Amino acid sequence: MSSTSTGIPTVNLSATIVDESTQTPIVGAKVCAYLHPELPCTMSDASGKFTEGLPENANTGVLIDMAGYGGVMAPLTTQTFPFTGLTIEMATTTQLTTYYGGGNSTYPEAGKGFVKVSFASSGAMQGGSTATLVPAGGKGPFYAGPTGTYDPAAGLTGTSSAGSVRYGSVPVSASIEADAQCANGATVQGQFGWANASTSKFGLPVVDGYETHVDFQCSNNG
Repeated sequence: MSSTSTGIPTVNLSATIVDESTQTPIVGAKVCAYLHPELPCTMSDASGKFTEGLPENANTGVLIDMAGYGGVMAPLTTQTFPFTGLTIEMATTTQLTTYYGGGNSTYPEAGKGFVKVSFASSGAMQGGSTATLVPAGGKGPFYAGPTGTYDPAAGLTGTSSAGSVRYGSVPVSASIEADAQCANGATVQGQFGWANASTSKFGLPVVDGYETHVDFQCSNNG
């Protein structure tokens, strides 16, 4: 636990920011605490790593901005211990414009947010999984194909073969839920998202102009 000059008890989030396609580190990304402008922002270093203080015992997160990339909101429910060793992906604005445009959405879109839900199992992306937003809103789901790009064959009804799904043109909201179902076995909450009593759901904010990332871990059973 640490305390800033503002008197807010904080815990540290330490993570690495990488390019979604190449997995190379992103240097110089700006990282700020969500809804806490009184807390100092930081920048990712030469290895893409950063450490940012967040309010403890809170539904909070970080907003990440980098020239040429789409802004990311990474939500977290903090307690009194630090988060370490996490990875946050960013897609280029060109990639996002192409992805959402293929799904008959628009990126960027004034007054709207975006959501990306990812699934993993033992460190590998888990294909064949589904996710819905509660309440329903925006356009999608847009499921990803084997290369991570939008798969028109899956469209609005299929499942992801790359372990991710996106929603576009989502109304801005302080809190909605992502309801997930893994292809094999149980669905449990991962690191990014606000903790929920149901292990198949995560709370999240929808922030104007940002893509909120949530992730789920899938069992190997099934």
